[in-house]
Amino acid sequence: MPRYCFSTAHPCCHATRYLPSRAYAKFPVETGYRNGNHLGFGIELELVLQAKPNRLAELEAHRYKDLQLQVVRNRQAIKKYFESQLVAAQLLCQIRTNGTNKDYTMWGVEHDPSWKPGVGCCATTPLNPWQNIVLTFLLDGVEIFSPVLFEDWQTKITSVFDVIERAFTTVQNESAGTHVHVAPVGRNWTLAEIRQISKGVIAWAAPLRELMDRNRGTYAVWNDWDGSVDALALNDLVNSMSPNRYCAWNFRPLVDSRGTIEFRRPYQTLSVRDANHWVTATLCLFATFTRNGGLNAPLAETKVISNRLAAEAKKLRLENCLDCRVFT
Repeated sequence: MPRYCFSTAHPCCHATRYLPSRAYAKFPVETGYRNGNHLGFGIELELVLQAKPNRLAELEAHRYKDLQLQVVRNRQAIKKYFESQLVAAQLLCQIRTNGTNKDYTMWGVEHDPSWKPGVGCCATTPLNPWQNIVLTFLLDGVEIFSPVLFEDWQTKITSVFDVIERAFTTVQNESAGTHVHVAPVGRNWTLAEIRQISKGVIAWAAPLRELMDRNRGTYAVWNDWDGSVDALALNDLVNSMSPNRYCAWNFRPLVDSRGTIEFRRPYQTLSVRDANHWVTATLCLFATFTRNGGLNAPLAETKVISNRLAAEAKKLRLENCLDCRVFT
């Protein structure tokens, strides 16, 4: 199997872009680097946001009002805020709605349709620690999508969280999660690689359930296929591994979307540390699966699994980005 390179410190690690104009465009497409032994990735952040009281003026410039009757208008205001602030940080941004042709060369922001504003839609925050006055601030669900990230991706993710944390507090909510899409640069996954990754997913099922045991509801159910994949054609393999998209390992984009494999199990990202960790953990797993398939899976013990991932991160020169405390 190919030996993949991920480290952004290494000059051979580059990525490419999605093609926004075609509904079934494959990930990736045009690239200046034709050696297919490099991976591109994209991260999707599901965030539950609470406006900071000292930043309401900035949001109100986009017609934001901290009133429940303003929910629909506020969603648009939040998206406009992110667009303006990300562009100011030299990160191109696209506001997305249903039917938008998604441009994967830039960051995207849209309302999170899985967020139910009628459930815990408000939070209380003291105006000052020495006062008994409590203000109520609305919460809203937002999704932020990265472009395909390549060199200096940690800096770009840090810039995005600077924008988020400037005006919002990210509120922990078990309905929110983080998704990481991965694919080779300049070509599609081969069937041999997909089978190898599938074997890794099956072999690591018990260890990962032990390591990542938080409830993720129905949006990232652990894959339950444990049969052989050696004789399966692509469509049969995808349907066996991922009967629907709401699996921890979503193989469906291989045949109906961007040509990626998506890891949906990571918890909600609350900080840049979390984001860097989930990207690195995902890349470590892909590196292990493509090299070993179902061989040498660790025992289902948290310390053993964490040590294996830490060793893999060191090989990829990403050891500073992996923080195994985020798993707990």
